[in-house]
Amino acid sequence: MNSFSRRITSEAAMALLCLALTFIFFQSALFPRTKTFQYGDNMLQYYPWMHKLADDWRALAPPLWDFSVEGGFPFSGEWNTAAFYPVNILYVWLTGIPTPVKLDVLILFHFAAAMWGMSLFLRQRGVERWPSLFGGAVFCWIGPIAHRASGQANIFAGLIYLPWILYFFERGFAAKNAWRNFWTGLAGLTLALSLLAGHPQPFIHNSLMLGLFAVFLLFEKRKPVLSWTIDLCRAVSALLTVAVIAFLFAYIQLASSHEYFARAYRWIGLANPVKALQTMMPLEVYNRYSLSFPDVFSVITGRSGALDGGTLYITITALICACLGLGVPGTWRWFVLTITGFILLVALAGHTPFGWLAYRLPLLNMVREPVRILYLYQFCFATLAASGLQMALNGIPRRGGRFTIFVIVMSIFACEAQENGFPSRGPSTNSPLTADQAYRKTPLITFLEERNRADPGMYRVLARPKDVIPPNSGDVFGFSTVLGYRSSMLIGYFDLLNTDWSFSSQAFDQVGARYVVTDKPNGDLTFLSSFNDLLLYERPAPRPVFRWSGSPDQAAAGTIGLVEWRRNGVNLQVATNQPLKLTFAETNYPGWHVRINGVATAIDSRWPHFMSVTVPSGTSTVQWSYRPWWLIPGTCCWLLGAVMLTAMKLSVLRERR
Repeated sequence: MNSFSRRITSEAAMALLCLALTFIFFQSALFPRTKTFQYGDNMLQYYPWMHKLADDWRALAPPLWDFSVEGGFPFSGEWNTAAFYPVNILYVWLTGIPTPVKLDVLILFHFAAAMWGMSLFLRQRGVERWPSLFGGAVFCWIGPIAHRASGQANIFAGLIYLPWILYFFERGFAAKNAWRNFWTGLAGLTLALSLLAGHPQPFIHNSLMLGLFAVFLLFEKRKPVLSWTIDLCRAVSALLTVAVIAFLFAYIQLASSHEYFARAYRWIGLANPVKALQTMMPLEVYNRYSLSFPDVFSVITGRSGALDGGTLYITITALICACLGLGVPGTWRWFVLTITGFILLVALAGHTPFGWLAYRLPLLNMVREPVRILYLYQFCFATLAASGLQMALNGIPRRGGRFTIFVIVMSIFACEAQENGFPSRGPSTNSPLTADQAYRKTPLITFLEERNRADPGMYRVLARPKDVIPPNSGDVFGFSTVLGYRSSMLIGYFDLLNTDWSFSSQAFDQVGARYVVTDKPNGDLTFLSSFNDLLLYERPAPRPVFRWSGSPDQAAAGTIGLVEWRRNGVNLQVATNQPLKLTFAETNYPGWHVRINGVATAIDSRWPHFMSVTVPSGTSTVQWSYRPWWLIPGTCCWLLGAVMLTAMKLSVLRERR
């Protein structure tokens, strides 16, 4: 076996070891299954959206439009859905329609990838094998990253790429031609994956850390024989290569999301929604998700009053090792401490003058919760903890003794992490707020599905309050809901509903809200049935999703026959004895096309809320389809990125000959 084969075998063993340790640490999510990551936003968003993604991609159709939530919305435009994240696509192809267990396993694979990537990065920085595993565990088993896994899996999946990005970039930067090196290209690919995973926050912070790391490498690896100009050009060219590759792979998501957010409100839970491209949150909301000065002591106590997992706690074991790591010679520790100070100032937000400045920094102010940057602090202290353990082990002469100390330290750390994080504090599978419980096929769900089969897709369900059934249930079950659950909503749809939120609202008539699920009696609606503590009513005058516009006499002149819902489109048969306007109560959005009897027909754009088209007299087949302009260019960018990476790899192979 040659040296290359030995390296591959050794690294494969490390990857399997990371996977095994991850499964052991988080075993309560598997055997016996008492804890789960499918909780909170993961239950409300991640779980149903993965159902939609699996249903479409397994049929070889990109999930572009979602008919089952609100007045329809561009599924891929809401980047939290991770519609183009290759890992999710491959996983659902291999495993089928998601279940809570399958998605928990997918999250565990991401944990193992984070641990392995951190180990690779640390070994590249001079840390030995066993301490690098400890650093990987500190990075992801406790603190902001572990917290995010059970809160928002789409953000968590983007965070885990940070050590991979820096590992690939450093390898590429050390090469002769950094700008066209394969490793530099892989840094761009992994940076793109941190966006495609489903949220811009990891992409923003990973890019920030990459830029700072590039500056550090520029000083650390400068060659005395070369001028500063040459070194600087080398660093800039490498970063440009990363940017180009990342843009090519992320373009399809960026184009889709920009089109969507230009027409949507963001953070619709606020008293006054913010237009999505207006990226700055109100300052009082931004400061709400920040550290306060007492929270800094959470590094020792583990107790923090900050919202959304804002803590500095990495366990006492890891903190001691990190303190030892400060004694390791070299410039790396100073870089890490500088970054940590910067991160803390950003996380403190309005509690310091610098926080006020960070609120106005482009890109950083797109992240509405400043505490989310703390995973970079976790990364920095994980590197210090690994270096500190390395220094301690170097004082032990025998290899067996070093391994024994490593096992003891790792075990103590794991016990502390379990005591203060997942799984001991993780959500129980018996909680009604987990996917295991919330998406059970209840008699109410069965009843609504039967009603939907009687009129396929023609009416929608209104839940009040909206969490009496999971708001995105339409992505899992066979019916459509008036309201979904996410931070954004198309402006036209929101403004229509915002005119009147009462059960008698004409806006609810327009969107086809026929059924009402509520927990309180209502004498103005027609009672249908009760299901445990929930009551099902029927509204008196909902209009179907497909209907004829005009006077009642004109509408009576036409009939709507078979409606066939497809992925990203719908076909229907209609008949009328005079030209009539057919309204499709689906959001009027760029990318929609209609053909009548095979002939392309213009969609009436005068009505801002829904779509309509004039149908000629006689029997007609009307075909609606959603084909956005960016789909083909986005696919071509993916192919171009793959070609460029292949060319970089071939160039490396030629140079080795």
